[in-house]
Amino acid sequence: MASQLPSLLASQHTMTVLDRYLLRLSLPTLAVSLVVLAFVLVMHRMFLLADLVVARGVPLGTVARLMGLALPALLPLLLPVSLLMAVLLAAGRLSLDNEAVALRALGVSLAQTLRPFGLVSLAVAAAAAAVSLWGQPAAARAFRQELYDAVKNRVGLTAQAGAFTEVAPGITLYAGGSRDGGRELEDLFLVVERGPRPVWVAARRGRLWAEGRRLSLDLAEGEAHESQGPGKPYRRVRFRRYRVDLPLPAVTPDPDVEEMTTPALWAAAARGDREARFELHRRLSVPVGCVLLGLLGGCLGFHHSRFG
Repeated sequence: MASQLPSLLASQHTMTVLDRYLLRLSLPTLAVSLVVLAFVLVMHRMFLLADLVVARGVPLGTVARLMGLALPALLPLLLPVSLLMAVLLAAGRLSLDNEAVALRALGVSLAQTLRPFGLVSLAVAAAAAAVSLWGQPAAARAFRQELYDAVKNRVGLTAQAGAFTEVAPGITLYAGGSRDGGRELEDLFLVVERGPRPVWVAARRGRLWAEGRRLSLDLAEGEAHESQGPGKPYRRVRFRRYRVDLPLPAVTPDPDVEEMTTPALWAAAARGDREARFELHRRLSVPVGCVLLGLLGGCLGFHHSRFG
């Protein structure tokens, strides 16, 4: 490349050719860095997703959607780092091949050489701004809802007839028959061990239903037994209706500032919410960081040639 620079610079399209050459050096590295770093960071969430498949039987299609929804949360970190690696390696290659020295000898300034890197940085910054300000909060809300729906629906499917099933932590269910995909249950026996005194419940019928973020089991025509402990009376209660709430704490955390839309976050920050202000500054810093890291990578890469 260094031997071809004089003929390239003699053309009226010199900088266009140089820009394209530098873009060809940096863009493939940017893409590869994004893929590799995304794979490494997604592995962090694979433990949770693997538990959904193995322990709760969530379909692989749902897990694939969850993985896709998890990616936007990683992009504000991946984009600046990948951009820095791409620009640094592209500028470093010019330095190692003495192409940067040849460019300066032919009168090409550092600002002209950094121009394509600046264009790439601006493009990546625009993408990072879109993801950080709009994409990431929407994906975070969708991820939480998808995860909640997957576990909630799977509780009904796992309540199969003729088998003891732990439908929730501390709650074991046996059903003699089932309909409607496991939501309508018959001849039920339920053991609730969420406190110091376990409760045994038998009922003719039951139904699993969801309301908002709560999953409940409604029982009909049965009786509940509770032991008060040694030397204390034994309780036996007949009922026509009995409701048991099935907790899902592991996958239904309360919404936080990361899921707030940017206008709502801005309003909360204006009211003095320090957590909202911190999150807003974090979102705004992502595109700015892309521009700064892109230019910094170019300067560092070309600076190496002065001492090589």
